[in-house]
Amino acid sequence: MGGIVSPTRDNSTKGKNSVVVYSPDGTKKGSYEKIHLFNPAGEEKVHLPGSKVELFEINGLKICPLISYDLRFPEVFREGTKNGAEVFVVHACWPNKKMNHWRILLQARAIENQAYVVGINRTGKEPET
Repeated sequence: MGGIVSPTRDNSTKGKNSVVVYSPDGTKKGSYEKIHLFNPAGEEKVHLPGSKVELFEINGLKICPLISYDLRFPEVFREGTKNGAEVFVVHACWPNKKMNHWRILLQARAIENQAYVVGINRTGKEPET
């Protein structure tokens, strides 16, 4: 899996914050487009939201990728669970000052959905530090 900004089909100047999913043999399985944009940071100015939760089967596991701010919205996890998700993978860019929230929310989503939740956060420093 890897994060990208994917172009839109309608020739918009905005892209979509996406995760591309690959199988272990390198075959592209598909992608998920972030549903909940982080408007406090102006994300809506450069991205369009996705519209649906996606599941991908890899090595017999049903995996549901989500992105960053989606973590704060339990309904996307519930939808994934209803569709059979066994593992959620959350790609993110959470700042150091929010690490406690990040960990608690990952644990909460795992408990609420009785599923594995894997959090993949960015590295490096925030621009303001």
